[in-house]
Amino acid sequence: SRARANASHAPRRRQFEPAPAGSIAAPILLCGIETGLNQFQKILDNQLNAVNLPIVGALKDISPDFISDIKTKLIDTINNQGNLSLSQLENSIRNALGENVDFTLTGNSNPDESTLLITLGKQYQFPDLNLAQNLGVPALSLDVEGKARSQFNYNLSLAVGFSKEFGCYIDTENTKLTANLDLGLDDEFKGKANLGFLQVDLANDINNPTKVGANLEVKLNDLDNLGGRDDGVRLTLPELQGNYQFKDLFQANLNSNANLGLAAKTSTNGNPAFPSYNFDLAVNWPLLNYANGQLTGPQKPAVAFNNMQLDLGTFINNFAKPILSNISDVIKPFRPVIDFLNTDTQLISKIGLAGEFDRNGDGKVSVLELAAKLSGRTIDTRFLDAVGKVDKVISLVDQLATADKIDLGSYNLGNIDVADRNANLQNASAVPKTAGQQNPQQQINSKTRGKTQEFFNALQDIEGFDLPLLNHPETAIDLLLGKPDVPLFTYKIPRLEFEFDIQQNFPIWWIVNGLIEGKFSAIASLGFGYDTYGLNEWKNSNFAVDAAGKVLDGFYVSDRENADGTGSDVDELSLEASIAAGLGIDVKLISGYLKGGIQGKVGIDLIDGGEFQPKQGGDGKIRGSEIASRITKPSELFNVSGQINAFLGAEVKVFGGTVYDNNFATFELANFAPAKPFIVERPVGPGGISQRPPDVDGDRPRVIRSPVTITNSYLTGAKVFFDANFNDIQDDKEPFTISNVDGSFSLDISLTDFDKNNNGELDADEGRLVVTEGINTATYLPQQTPLIATPDATVVTPLTTLMAELVKQGFDADRAEFLVKSSLGLPPTIDLTGYDPLQAITQNDRNGLAVYAAHIQVQNTVVQTQSLIGGISSANSNIDIADRIISNIADRIQSGSVDLTNPAQLQTIIQSAATQLQAQKAANIAPEVAQIIAEGNQRVSAIASSNLPLSDAAIQIAKVQQVAQGEVARDLLLVAIGTKGIGEAIAENTGTSLDAKIRSATVNNPTIRNSINSDFTAAPFPDSGIELVNNSPNQKIGTDGDDTLGGDSSDDVFSGKNGNDLIFGFNGNDWINGNQNNDLINGGFDSDTLYGGKGIDIITGSDGADIIFGNRGDDILDGSTGNDTLRGGKGNDTIIGGDGDDFLFGEGGDDSLMGGNASDRFLLSTNSGIDTILDFEVDKDLLVLGSGLTFSQVAIVQDSGATLIRIAQTGEILANLGGVSANSIGSANFGSTLL
Repeated sequence: SRARANASHAPRRRQFEPAPAGSIAAPILLCGIETGLNQFQKILDNQLNAVNLPIVGALKDISPDFISDIKTKLIDTINNQGNLSLSQLENSIRNALGENVDFTLTGNSNPDESTLLITLGKQYQFPDLNLAQNLGVPALSLDVEGKARSQFNYNLSLAVGFSKEFGCYIDTENTKLTANLDLGLDDEFKGKANLGFLQVDLANDINNPTKVGANLEVKLNDLDNLGGRDDGVRLTLPELQGNYQFKDLFQANLNSNANLGLAAKTSTNGNPAFPSYNFDLAVNWPLLNYANGQLTGPQKPAVAFNNMQLDLGTFINNFAKPILSNISDVIKPFRPVIDFLNTDTQLISKIGLAGEFDRNGDGKVSVLELAAKLSGRTIDTRFLDAVGKVDKVISLVDQLATADKIDLGSYNLGNIDVADRNANLQNASAVPKTAGQQNPQQQINSKTRGKTQEFFNALQDIEGFDLPLLNHPETAIDLLLGKPDVPLFTYKIPRLEFEFDIQQNFPIWWIVNGLIEGKFSAIASLGFGYDTYGLNEWKNSNFAVDAAGKVLDGFYVSDRENADGTGSDVDELSLEASIAAGLGIDVKLISGYLKGGIQGKVGIDLIDGGEFQPKQGGDGKIRGSEIASRITKPSELFNVSGQINAFLGAEVKVFGGTVYDNNFATFELANFAPAKPFIVERPVGPGGISQRPPDVDGDRPRVIRSPVTITNSYLTGAKVFFDANFNDIQDDKEPFTISNVDGSFSLDISLTDFDKNNNGELDADEGRLVVTEGINTATYLPQQTPLIATPDATVVTPLTTLMAELVKQGFDADRAEFLVKSSLGLPPTIDLTGYDPLQAITQNDRNGLAVYAAHIQVQNTVVQTQSLIGGISSANSNIDIADRIISNIADRIQSGSVDLTNPAQLQTIIQSAATQLQAQKAANIAPEVAQIIAEGNQRVSAIASSNLPLSDAAIQIAKVQQVAQGEVARDLLLVAIGTKGIGEAIAENTGTSLDAKIRSATVNNPTIRNSINSDFTAAPFPDSGIELVNNSPNQKIGTDGDDTLGGDSSDDVFSGKNGNDLIFGFNGNDWINGNQNNDLINGGFDSDTLYGGKGIDIITGSDGADIIFGNRGDDILDGSTGNDTLRGGKGNDTIIGGDGDDFLFGEGGDDSLMGGNASDRFLLSTNSGIDTILDFEVDKDLLVLGSGLTFSQVAIVQDSGATLIRIAQTGEILANLGGVSANSIGSANFGSTLL
């Protein structure tokens, strides 16, 4: 214990002997001297331990051991002396202590008491004192390496005595210890510190130097705790050996003032690795007072960041340049999108509509031009512009070098006590003391020149590009404070988003209009940022120079819905096109097809490295290191999928002559695969497969199915896709293409995505080829059910569809093929996955006819059964129905031979499929339907076994196909919905009725493949003798012959004169008069006035609010789109309103009227013939009475399946409303006025 320790150090006692005159007995005073020094040592240890000074830290760690330095020498000198004079004793002690100690000695002695006063002083100087790591501001998280110079001055007055009455004692009134500290930095001071997220080089601020001053005073108290006589101010040895509180022994007071002034520059071993800041750190403490080791009074220091400057050179090279480089890498796959949006669609130009959409006059129609025209508004191209602007600043940044600095002002740090290590920096706020007279941008403009100024101006020109590091000076303070989540840079590229619908008529030939319709949409959203993540990682690496690259991990791309990395994972770009072209009016004398469009879907998604780690899932931010490590392997950084295809196949025949023939091969209008092709050919079978193996740069391996042919007669415009999940639907990421006019296609399939067992091939259980839609080029029928094949197939047919179903049910591909061939009686040597029967027929291979016949019989069965069940069961899609029918045929194949000419077998297939699909009505009439289907298939068998030349036989089979899958299928649909009886359907589609339909069918030779390289051709209308007449501007007058006249974008005036004229108004509000003979007139775009004149005319208004007059002859009038007025004139006319609110008047003759979509009005008048209105919609369309008639004068009479509108008094029939009940017609269905 403290008491025992004191006792063990008690001075040795000697017998008191009076000293001679003029001398002093020093040894007897030794007890007081040694006791006093011991007590001061304890007190200093206690006080110095308790005091922490700003900048230097614990006072004990930096204070010299003054008492220990003098104690031993002083005690030993006195102890070894006898009775000496004061001067002798003083000299002895001074010699022992040395010249560095100031020393004086005074004393007095008498028989009763001796006293001695010792004064000691020593100065210490330390040129390299360690600074406190946190400099006394722990909240700032400073980690400083640096030295200071310091000076300590100690002074001790120790008065001791020895009396007969009280013994050894210390005179407390004359005893005192003082210590003074003076600390500062040399002008050459160099130090380093970690400040927040940055490392800084430090120097003394000569204008506000760092200094610390401290003054300590310690006095002893007389304890007087033993009772007895008053000993005055004597602290006796018994008192010290008694019981007391240590704090009662002394009085200690310390006061200190401190100021921290440092000039700082952010860098690491001379390498900034980040934009460099210059600033002066100023921290000033109030006067600190300690009483007995306890701090009293205010202690919160004032902090300021003065004279902040940003070094532009390091900003450019260490911040802007890496960021822009990363942005450039990230947007690299988006650049093809920009190219694509400005690419010629070719389809629009090819079908003759370039003049309507081509805004810049280059003869091409880009996607953006199409969007602008059809949406009727300016397309926001800021996303596209932004990429160009980024490219510009990237081109400038490599050319820059500057030493300019930007003044950011001075700031006080408020709302925080930085001396409190638990203070929350989130609460700190930078309060401007002064601000630069110019903002950063103004300084850039005034201080920089040339390329540097151009670079910064280009940065400012990028919309959404925000640099808080430059534009918001307080950001620098946040960095120095180490605040988390400080945004240093953000860039939200303006969102690209547009969607437009297309519905546009265009003239093809004669009365035939093409219709282009669909939609196109594009969405692109990219967000970039730079936060303190990378700085924190570098800090955690102790700012190692070789780890400086971690700073770039502050850069990130948001892979989520929001720019800050939150929200769901979304594609950074998605683009979808579904633009299709098709034929307009279906007229008996015309046959043909038009199948074309722009179709596809593209997605670009950045891959967050954590997405493939099940326990991580990604943080929504793709960091700079992720980009850098994977940018050379694009497939690891970008998930790019999809392509956009353009295709066109068209043929129109009139009276057997080709009047329109237009096509081009399906081509990739845009392919957004991340890898450039590097193809190694490996032929397999007659078609071949191209496989791209893995290579060293990590680009994606893939297989290209090319060429593959769709044979059910050749299909053009069919959608072909790789169905990886066997759901018969083209899902996102599943590649697709469109078939060419010759039925061929090429499909690019990624092995990386779909080769599940990594054997370098696509196996039957990894997906299949699916064909939907399309047009049969022989029959002109649409493909109504899917065709399917295994991935290795080079033909896709109804028979490969059966094989694929068997594989799906568990058979291997070879066994499935064997079952199909054996059950249908086909030659065993034929490879159904590669055998093109139509090509074989052209090579005089009779097996080709047998296989083609089997194709048609299977497809007849599927299509006709699907039409029946589809009309009954609305709950099932056509794909589901077709799948069920194929499945039931496959079930029969497993059990033995299949005869699709046998009504009994067909009945079983129909009933089974209908029952499974809960279409009981179909099951009930299955025997009758089976009879109808069987007869068609029997005709196919008979033709296949006949002696006809193979090509002629194929044509006859195609005729059966056209009838069976066309008229017969439609009749079965009518049976299903109840508008035709099954008996009537049998009568019309079996026996001689069926034969008559087959004889009258018109088809192309299915064995002839259309060329996919043909240019636009147009044969003249048969026997028309048409000649092209050169036109003068605006007014165009024909001859008495057969003229072809075409307008331009002006408001044209046409007069056809005599002859069978073809007149096309195209753009502008045109006035056209066909005049005499049989004319074909198409007004084109805008609002036109069209007159047929004499003869049988075909007049189409196309776009706009048109006024059409048929005049004489049995004319065909079609308003097409817009709110049109159509008047038939004399003759039995066919009048079609089309889209829009139209006004129709048959006038003289028995006319047929169809209002079309929207709300139409039909004018009825006396002495105008009987008008048959084919599509009157109650509560939507109106009947308008002319000739002064009123509703009270008409009678509404029910006829079989129709309603007659009569004049009540005379019985004259004005109109026949087909399919309308008389009970539904009343006065509300009549309009009171004309136009």
